[in-house]
Amino acid sequence: MGLYPSADYSGGAKWLVPFEEHEIAVCPGSLKSNPSQGVVRISRWSDGGRMISIRDQQVFSDEGTGRLRIVDATGMVATLQAENGSLIYFDAATLSFVAGPTTAATPTLH
Repeated sequence: MGLYPSADYSGGAKWLVPFEEHEIAVCPGSLKSNPSQGVVRISRWSDGGRMISIRDQQVFSDEGTGRLRIVDATGMVATLQAENGSLIYFDAATLSFVAGPTTAATPTLH
C-alpha cells in the first residue's frame, strides 16, 4: 500500500462501503503503464460524497491478473474478477486481499 499516482490508474465502477463514520471508496482496475498489473485504489469519503482522505492508497494484486472489476460483495469483502479469469477477494475493512467473503451485505456501486 502507498501513495497512488492516479495518472497511472485505469479503472471502472467504484464500491462505496460504509465504515465507521465515513465511506471507503474501493476502485479496482489496473495500471496504465502495466495493464497486466491489477490494482485496487482506495480513498475515504464523507457521507455527503466529499473525499476526505489526504492521499489515495493502492493495493496491488499478483502480477499477471490484469484489470480488476467488481462482480459482487458480501459484507466488507468485494469479489473482483481479474482479466485473467480468476476471482480475487478484497476486504475494505483491512484494505487487503483475503481468502473470501464472511458475511452478507449489499454493495453500492457508482
